[in-house]
Amino acid sequence: MPLAIKPVLVTVARDATEILPRIVFPHEVPVLEAIHGEGSVALANEQPDFAPVELEGGLDEAFSRLDLNYGADHVRSVYYNQRDFESACQELYELEAPKKPARGGAKPTPAAEE
Repeated sequence: MPLAIKPVLVTVARDATEILPRIVFPHEVPVLEAIHGEGSVALANEQPDFAPVELEGGLDEAFSRLDLNYGADHVRSVYYNQRDFESACQELYELEAPKKPARGGAKPTPAAEE
Protein backbone atom coordinates (compact mmCIF):
# COMPACT_ATOMS: atom_id res chain seq x y z
CA MET A 1 0.00 0.00 0.00
CA PRO A 2 1.58 3.33 -1.04
CA LEU A 3 2.46 5.76 1.71
CA ALA A 4 3.28 9.47 1.55
CA ILE A 5 5.73 10.69 4.20
CA LYS A 6 6.83 14.28 4.72
CA PRO A 7 10.61 14.59 5.29
CA VAL A 8 12.13 16.74 8.03
CA LEU A 9 15.36 18.69 8.29
CA VAL A 10 17.68 17.59 11.09
CA THR A 11 21.17 18.47 12.17
CA VAL A 12 23.62 15.69 12.97
CA ALA A 13 26.54 16.50 15.25
CA ARG A 14 29.30 14.15 14.13
CA ASP A 15 31.70 15.72 16.63
CA ALA A 16 32.13 19.03 18.46
CA THR A 17 33.11 20.92 15.30
CA GLU A 18 31.15 19.15 12.54
CA ILE A 19 27.36 19.60 12.41
CA LEU A 20 25.69 18.49 9.20
CA PRO A 21 22.16 19.19 7.94
CA ARG A 22 20.25 16.15 6.65
CA ILE A 23 16.83 15.71 5.11
CA VAL A 24 15.33 12.48 6.42
CA PHE A 25 12.04 10.81 7.19
CA PRO A 26 10.98 11.05 10.85
CA HIS A 27 11.39 7.27 11.33
CA GLU A 28 15.09 7.62 10.44
CA VAL A 29 15.87 9.94 13.37
CA PRO A 30 16.15 7.16 16.01
CA VAL A 31 18.50 5.22 13.70
CA LEU A 32 20.71 8.30 13.25
CA GLU A 33 20.77 8.69 17.04
CA ALA A 34 21.82 5.04 17.39
CA ILE A 35 24.68 5.66 14.97
CA HIS A 36 25.88 9.08 16.19
CA GLY A 37 24.83 8.95 19.84
CA GLU A 38 21.84 10.14 21.79
CA GLY A 39 21.48 13.92 21.66
CA SER A 40 23.52 14.23 18.47
CA VAL A 41 20.48 14.55 16.18
CA ALA A 42 18.05 17.46 16.44
CA LEU A 43 15.20 18.81 14.38
CA ALA A 44 16.25 22.06 12.74
CA ASN A 45 14.68 25.16 14.31
CA GLU A 46 13.14 26.21 10.99
CA GLN A 47 11.51 23.43 8.99
CA PRO A 48 11.14 23.94 5.24
CA ASP A 49 7.73 23.04 3.84
CA PHE A 50 8.76 19.77 2.20
CA ALA A 51 6.28 18.00 -0.03
CA PRO A 52 5.42 14.46 1.04
CA VAL A 53 7.40 11.74 -0.71
CA GLU A 54 5.33 8.83 -1.96
CA LEU A 55 6.74 5.40 -1.22
CA GLU A 56 4.99 3.04 -3.63
CA GLY A 57 5.99 0.04 -1.53
CA GLY A 58 4.68 1.60 1.69
CA LEU A 59 6.24 0.52 4.97
CA ASP A 60 7.95 -2.46 3.30
CA GLU A 61 9.88 -0.05 1.08
CA ALA A 62 10.64 2.29 3.99
CA PHE A 63 12.09 -0.59 6.03
CA SER A 64 14.19 -1.84 3.11
CA ARG A 65 15.53 1.68 2.54
CA LEU A 66 16.61 1.87 6.19
CA ASP A 67 18.65 -1.32 5.79
CA LEU A 68 20.22 -0.06 2.57
CA ASN A 69 21.05 3.40 3.92
CA TYR A 70 22.17 2.59 7.46
CA GLY A 71 22.88 -1.15 7.62
CA ALA A 72 20.82 -3.88 9.23
CA ASP A 73 22.80 -3.81 12.51
CA HIS A 74 22.02 -0.14 13.16
CA VAL A 75 18.40 -0.52 12.10
CA ARG A 76 17.88 -3.61 14.32
CA SER A 77 19.34 -1.75 17.28
CA VAL A 78 16.29 0.54 17.05
CA TYR A 79 13.61 -1.54 15.32
CA TYR A 80 13.85 -5.20 16.34
CA ASN A 81 12.16 -6.40 13.15
CA GLN A 82 9.83 -5.18 10.44
CA ARG A 83 6.75 -5.69 12.61
CA ASP A 84 8.30 -3.50 15.33
CA PHE A 85 9.13 -0.87 12.68
CA GLU A 86 5.57 -0.96 11.34
CA SER A 87 4.13 -0.54 14.85
CA ALA A 88 6.40 2.45 15.49
CA CYS A 89 5.40 4.02 12.16
CA GLN A 90 1.70 3.48 12.84
CA GLU A 91 2.10 5.54 15.98
CA LEU A 92 4.50 8.10 14.47
CA TYR A 93 2.43 8.74 11.35
CA GLU A 94 -0.96 8.03 12.95
CA LEU A 95 -1.68 5.21 10.51
CA GLU A 96 -4.48 2.73 10.90
CA ALA A 97 -3.40 -0.76 11.81
CA PRO A 98 -3.74 -3.15 8.89
CA LYS A 99 -6.87 -5.23 9.01
CA LYS A 100 -6.18 -8.91 9.64
CA PRO A 101 -8.38 -11.57 8.09
CA ALA A 102 -10.59 -13.38 10.57
CA ARG A 103 -9.39 -16.84 11.53
CA GLY A 104 -11.78 -19.75 11.54
CA GLY A 105 -14.80 -17.57 11.07
CA ALA A 106 -18.08 -19.04 9.94
CA LYS A 107 -18.52 -19.35 6.23
CA PRO A 108 -21.25 -17.17 4.77
CA THR A 109 -24.40 -19.07 4.04
CA PRO A 110 -26.08 -18.67 0.67
CA ALA A 111 -29.34 -16.76 0.67
CA ALA A 112 -32.39 -18.98 0.83
CA GLU A 113 -34.23 -19.29 -2.44
CA GLU A 114 -37.88 -18.44 -2.39
